[in-house]
Amino acid sequence: TKTVIIALVCLVFLLPNALYSQKPMVHDQPGSDFRLAIELYERSQYSAARQMFENVLERIPEKNDPMRINAQLHIALCAAQLFNPDAEQKLKAFMEEHPTHIQQNLVKFQTGNVIYRAGRFQEAAQWFAQVRVQDLNIYLQNEYFFKRGHSLFMINDFPLARQMFMNIGNPYSPYFPPATYYLGHIAFVEGSLTSALASFQSLEHDPTFGSIVPYYIVNIFYLQSDFGQVIDYGVPLLERASPERVPEIQRLLGEAWFRQGQYDRALPYLQAFMSSRQSNASRDDHYLLAFTHFRLNQFREAITNFEKVTGGDDPLSQNAHFHLASAYIQVNQYHQARIAFRAALENNHDPAITQDAIFYYAKLSYQLNMDQFNEAIEYFQRYISEFPQSIRANEATGFLVDIFLSTRNFREALSSLERIPINNPRLRSAYQRVAYNRGVELFNNNNFEDAIMHFMLSRRFPDNRSFTALSLYWQGQAEYRRQNYQQAIDVLQQFITSPGAINLNIFHQAHYTLGYSHFNISNYTEAIAAFRRFISARGQQPRLVNDALLRIADSYFMNRLFAQAIEFYNRAINQNVIDREYALFQIGMANGAMGRHSEKISQLQNLITTNATGNFVDEALYEIGNSWLLLANNPNALESFSRLIAQHPNSANVKSAMLKSGLIHFNDNRNDQALAMFREVINRYPGTIQAQEALAAMRNIHVEQGRVDDFIQFSQGLGFANITVAQQDSLTYMAAETQFMRGDCINASISFTNYLSRFPQGIFANNANFYLAECFFRANELQQALTNYQLVINRARSGFTENAMQRAAIIEERLGNHASSLDLFRRLENVAESPAIRIEAQIGQARTLYQLQRFRESIVAANAITANQRASIEHQQQAHLLAGKSAMSLSQPIAARTSFRSAMNLTNNALAAEAMYNLALIEYNARNFQQAETMIFEFVSRMSAQEYWLAKTFILLADTYLAMGNIFQAKHTLQSIIDNYQGSELRELAVQKLNAIVEAEQRQRPAGQRPTDVNIGRN
Repeated sequence: TKTVIIALVCLVFLLPNALYSQKPMVHDQPGSDFRLAIELYERSQYSAARQMFENVLERIPEKNDPMRINAQLHIALCAAQLFNPDAEQKLKAFMEEHPTHIQQNLVKFQTGNVIYRAGRFQEAAQWFAQVRVQDLNIYLQNEYFFKRGHSLFMINDFPLARQMFMNIGNPYSPYFPPATYYLGHIAFVEGSLTSALASFQSLEHDPTFGSIVPYYIVNIFYLQSDFGQVIDYGVPLLERASPERVPEIQRLLGEAWFRQGQYDRALPYLQAFMSSRQSNASRDDHYLLAFTHFRLNQFREAITNFEKVTGGDDPLSQNAHFHLASAYIQVNQYHQARIAFRAALENNHDPAITQDAIFYYAKLSYQLNMDQFNEAIEYFQRYISEFPQSIRANEATGFLVDIFLSTRNFREALSSLERIPINNPRLRSAYQRVAYNRGVELFNNNNFEDAIMHFMLSRRFPDNRSFTALSLYWQGQAEYRRQNYQQAIDVLQQFITSPGAINLNIFHQAHYTLGYSHFNISNYTEAIAAFRRFISARGQQPRLVNDALLRIADSYFMNRLFAQAIEFYNRAINQNVIDREYALFQIGMANGAMGRHSEKISQLQNLITTNATGNFVDEALYEIGNSWLLLANNPNALESFSRLIAQHPNSANVKSAMLKSGLIHFNDNRNDQALAMFREVINRYPGTIQAQEALAAMRNIHVEQGRVDDFIQFSQGLGFANITVAQQDSLTYMAAETQFMRGDCINASISFTNYLSRFPQGIFANNANFYLAECFFRANELQQALTNYQLVINRARSGFTENAMQRAAIIEERLGNHASSLDLFRRLENVAESPAIRIEAQIGQARTLYQLQRFRESIVAANAITANQRASIEHQQQAHLLAGKSAMSLSQPIAARTSFRSAMNLTNNALAAEAMYNLALIEYNARNFQQAETMIFEFVSRMSAQEYWLAKTFILLADTYLAMGNIFQAKHTLQSIIDNYQGSELRELAVQKLNAIVEAEQRQRPAGQRPTDVNIGRN
């Protein structure tokens, strides 16, 4: 149906006869002229009145004179009544100069009127909102409610507009009919058809709207599926309809008779309608006419029109294809019928049509011996698989009776089964068994991903409970091997609760894997429960029981339930299998965690005694020393640390033990021993945190002893604390670096520049150039940043080289220097040590090659990334997108679609949004407007958070609507962008497109008043 849009040219009414209850003051001749001006104003002679008021104004110089103020007021009001160009300025100037004047409310109302007449409805609504309607007289109140309501209507604020229109309750008011019309229109747009109908029916005899509302009314009957009323109302309406409305009524009447099954009565209306539409008829129009011919056994005419419907991939096209095939059969064109049935089954929208199309296509393929007969087998298989309960299933099954697979080649067996409809018990059982065995085969070859897929396939037909349970178990094990612990948990839980699982000998093993899965993702409480279920079962391997006991203990430990942890460590020790030393050590740590340091020391000393060469002796000595420190027993702590240092010199804890030994000496006033120990830490472990702490302690000792020169002399020999002249000069750099690390790039830039000017070849010149470049980059001063990055790149390779080269390539790309950028990205790929940066370099090459319009090379570069297993999802997505855009530029829509869909399906983000947009654009460029619309709506459902691409896609939707002849939707889509999108570029584009549509509409209208305009007068 078509929506009727009425644009009202609203009436501007006279002001009330008297604005003042008191007589104006007499100022001899000005007073006399003022009174005459008032009389002229009250007789609506606004032009003469304005001239008189202006004369009065010129003769009263005092700005605060009441008569002068009143003259100013009336000049503004006259300007408003006369539609003078300066009316708005006069009204606003009066309000600004006299903000407390008693007629401020009236002036605001008239300001709103002036702006309203100018069509600036958003502003008008704002001005009307400032008016105190209760201070206006009844006549002006109706005008106020209508004009404010109409302004709100024009800016799509329907709820508030409705409130305004409903306030006009006086049926004798000239504003009552248009208010009723707009209330009806709002109800119509919002789908409140009953309310809309009541409003429009009340206007049927209105001189202004009586010729318009019947089109609404008949459309409402149609939308309510009240086809009897459509006929009763539409037939007489057709007789008096204007020529441009006749086709619309013919279409409605034709479909109304069609819906009532009276095809012979529908036909003349539909034919007349189609004659008027000619090339502009829609697919729906052709379908109605085609189906009417079909029902009247006029098959050749039906074929002609069905063929005009079949261009899309939608339910209508599928239905048309099916009936087209049926019509071809009626005229003995079986080959054409077969092709049409194929099209119908490929347009898989209506399951019932698809079912019949598959069967008839297979049957015609068999009867016509088409496609070497294999076509019939394929589609009979599909028919049996998808519609096993069909009455034709047995007929189709006759072709497949001997198909059964029995082989140990599980891969080929499954491939064969995949091509066969599985609908009898033997085939179902075979499919389940073969898929499961293929999964186990893949699992044993460590191909866990494919194994998981096959275990899932085996449950496609879960007839055998044991195989169903086994497939879940091994799928859970495969997920665990892939470190997908949550997936492993989910699948193993399904296994445990599946029928028959408890009878399998692997049942309890599932609890063991389940416990580890929880343990690995720190679900310690759940891990405890699973491991405890495992150890409660009889007959488990002692090694696994022991391991489970340790993991239970570890889980309690991590949950800070140390007493329970000790209990299970002891149970593991009593198993006397493996990891006793670990359990003993952990018991000591648990005691320490509970503050029982004496018990911890005792436990760990026992561990050392019983396992003098064990793996935990060095850890035990270190922890014993720590506990003695906590107990303030420095001698014992020192003894423990000394044993660790002497007996386990390669332990990772030695440097910490040495540092703590030095601190013990320092705290016990043995400064010489402390200094000796600190020196050893510094000499053996330079540059470490422990060495830095040791140096700080040494400084304190030397300062305390007044031996600062000795400290300076010692520190000058250190690479990390050398106070040479060069190092002292470089303090400038250190200050700059500190500022940079704090994020203070403004001051850091000044400091780095100062450093480089003083030490252009300094030790930290490379660092300073890189960090200075980073500051420039963050400030978007790209040329300066590029200069400093190039200085880093041109020096000997350092830890900054890769990052500088990457940044420089990006800057060149942003500056449009794509050839230079490509060169840098290629160099970066050659020097990059990090796989991630190497992939970034490849992505950069694909991107710059695209910008250089070297599209085939860009595709090659992008394909290299998609084939790289190290590439992240984002890298893969970028590569697919670039490949798609390059293929699109090469006019390769099939390849472009494939790449865009790959990008779209990886994850929902801006790249996916761009891919989906381009998919819709391909369909639009191919004039597949229905497909473009479908893709756009899919975009909206998935990508509404991507505002830029959402707006861009809506602009494409508007273009699609326009191409399909749906101008109303196109305009409203563009308007929604203008109203809601904040970005200037796309908003301006939407404005341009909307203006172009409006201008085109205006060019198509005849000169003079538009047929849909309603002129209710203007004063």
